[in-house]
Amino acid sequence: MKTVITISFLFLPFCLNSQSVYNISKDYFRTDPFKNSFSNFVNQLINDPDVTEKKITKRSDSALFYFEGVYKSYSPFFIPVHYCKIILAEKEDRTNDSTQTPFFYYEYQLLGYVSGKDEGLKDIKQEFEKLNKKFSRILTPEEKRELKRNSEVAGNIINYSYKKMAFLPVTLAWASSPGSTDYLIAITLRFLNINNAAYLPIPADSP
Repeated sequence: MKTVITISFLFLPFCLNSQSVYNISKDYFRTDPFKNSFSNFVNQLINDPDVTEKKITKRSDSALFYFEGVYKSYSPFFIPVHYCKIILAEKEDRTNDSTQTPFFYYEYQLLGYVSGKDEGLKDIKQEFEKLNKKFSRILTPEEKRELKRNSEVAGNIINYSYKKMAFLPVTLAWASSPGSTDYLIAITLRFLNINNAAYLPIPADSP
């Protein structure tokens, strides 16, 4: 998915709070990026005692920040999951104007893994539909597509917009794992880090 943003959203004070996206972050992510400063959020995330199998790439001239880990016990999903993985990844994009100015944003992703061919697939699809109904009450589904593997449906992805936000702040997806009977469900949030705080670029004239 191409993230679209204009230069005005980066430098004008239009980064306002979105209670709807805030609720998703608070309800499903153990460490909430919008609760404290961005540096405190990252520190809490990487030092969470419930997170194991940590992988960290620090930001450098040749690499962007990346963190992933596996929760020992945490899961916000209704269905039973084998385990949950958390990922925070810095991404680079360019503004959608003549300047093509580079900018950076973050993708924050929670993934729940389910085992079992038949019941696992049924559970994942039910969780996906339940979350889609919940998210669709507060966000606008904008892009829906199926994932195909060997001409068969291997997953679904829905991107959601909020008001006139410059990029799609939330993605919901489920997918089967290639070569296994595992399935995953994923919630992804996107936000900017401005002045050491997570922000959503909502224009000031949004209704």
